[in-house]
Order: sequence, then structure tokens, then C-alpha cells
Amino acid sequence: MRTYIGQMPAQRLELHCHGSGCTSTSLVRAHLTPQSFARRVQGESGTNLLVSPSRYTTGLPRGLYDPAILCADCDNFLNTQYDDPGFALLNVLDEDLSARDAGLGANAYFQNPGLNCGFLIRFVLSILWRYSISRLPDTSEVNLGPYQDRARDVLWGAMTLTDFPEFKVVCQRYTKGLVETRKMLSSPVPMKDAEFNAYGFSLLGFHFLSKVDRRSFPPMFKGFIVNESDVFRGYYVDFHETPQGRGARDLLVAARRRLHQKRR
Repeated sequence: MRTYIGQMPAQRLELHCHGSGCTSTSLVRAHLTPQSFARRVQGESGTNLLVSPSRYTTGLPRGLYDPAILCADCDNFLNTQYDDPGFALLNVLDEDLSARDAGLGANAYFQNPGLNCGFLIRFVLSILWRYSISRLPDTSEVNLGPYQDRARDVLWGAMTLTDFPEFKVVCQRYTKGLVETRKMLSSPVPMKDAEFNAYGFSLLGFHFLSKVDRRSFPPMFKGFIVNESDVFRGYYVDFHETPQGRGARDLLVAARRRLHQKRR
């Protein structure tokens, strides 16, 4: 009698859509940050440059996309409910503030009584959630952990923001300086200096600081937590003095060094 020893075929992980209640396995290339922001940043200045710890490329001018997280219907839902109106809102707010930014220093503040605070919070959450469910190398630092499903349910309307008290948002605006921050956008990254779990990302000269933690924001943020006021209010910071500014400088220096070494 002969005995044959073989290997079981490798199990393929079946990918499915992460949308609320969706089981579709027909997935699309879903952008993690709305493309409209990358188009606005690009304008007529040429192809956008993507800089990260591992990349320095024009190969992704419209930003990161993931073909393994959403089906067409759920991607379109996020585009319609959050991406398009979110871009329209921030575009108008940016244009309004840019005419008044000159001469304003750090700690000055701005406000807009007519802005829908609840929508802005959910828009910020929609970007964080997409990065959290992605398994791309460039998104590995973003993980909502036990709050990931709750975030999804808030976005699809199965829960309210009141049901997610751990999620709070603060909006900052970069002062005018050597770097044209209105021509930058960044992916969410952990705020390593914070005493709580938080992420930050930038769009059109704004920086959104989001806490995903039971611990409260420190008293210094009182009056600027978007969730806790009916009037939208943010404050100015000097980009060069922020962790984001220092990190962007370090990324550019390191990326240009790698590029120079490749050309040698």
C-alpha cells in the first residue's frame, strides 16, 4: 500500500464589502480621501506629488485607493452623502477664510454659525473609517479598533453621533507662511504626542484633529470641540510649529535623499 502526502490548497481569503449590511464581493477601486480635494490641489500646477515614508512619486496623483474594501453601491453612497457635499462645504469655507487669513497669527480663531457641525463630524469620520478598514501598507497606522463598526453604523445612519461619544473633532486652520498649505492634503496619521488615541489629517489648509478615545480632550481645546457646540469654531496654528509640519519636512528630506541615491 502506498501512502501519498500532499498539501491542502491555500485558503483564499474572500474579500467582501465593508458597507453596512452589505455582503457584496464585487468590489471597486475606492479612494480613501475624496478625489475632488486632489483635483483642487492640483489645479493647473501639474501632477500632484505623493510623499510618504516609503514613496516619493507622481504615480498616484489623486491619492490612495483600495480595490478591496467597498462595492460600487457603498462607495457611491459615501461619495454622495459625504465626499461631494464635504468638498463643497470646505471649498466655500476655505475661499471665505483665505481672503482674511493674511496677518492672522497662531491662536486667532474663526467661526461660521451657519455651518452644519454634525455633517462635518461625519464627513471627517467617513475618511478615518475608510483608512481604518483598508489593509494597504500606507494605512497601517490607522485603526479604529473596537470603534470601527460603530463608526460604520453612524455613517449609514443606524446610530447617531450621540451613540459615539468617544469620537470628537477639533478643526484648525494653518496660518499663511512659506508653505502654501492650501495646496496640500494629508492622510490620517496618529497624533503621537497626544495623551489619548487621536488622528490628524489636512485638507485645503485645514487640519482636523479627531479623538477616538474615552478620555476627554484637555481643557485647552474647550470651546473648539465641534461636537460640543452649535456654532462651528476653529483656531489658527503655525504649520511649521506643528508635528504635521515637522513630519512633512522630514518626509521630504528623506524622500529626496532616497531619490538622489537611486539616480547615482
